[in-house]
Amino acid sequence: MSMVQQAIEVSAPLHTVYEQLAAFENYPQFMSGVREVTPIGDDRTHWIMDVEGKRREFDAQITERSMDERVSWATTDGPLLAETIT
Repeated sequence: MSMVQQAIEVSAPLHTVYEQLAAFENYPQFMSGVREVTPIGDDRTHWIMDVEGKRREFDAQITERSMDERVSWATTDGPLLAETIT
């Protein structure tokens, strides 16, 4: 699995940004390649996205939520994908 590390500066209140990023169903509005994210239970989501030019569907588990600090998820099936946003 390759690793991508990126930093951006956002001019908005920290809590507002955290709430947007912790609501994965909002990702299609601002993250390219993400077509749909649907909550499917406690800390689980179903994703439809384009990965390396192919449409992929998979489930993911939210692995960490630290209010206003960090949110992480990882796939439970399908492609090996994970993300941590701090």
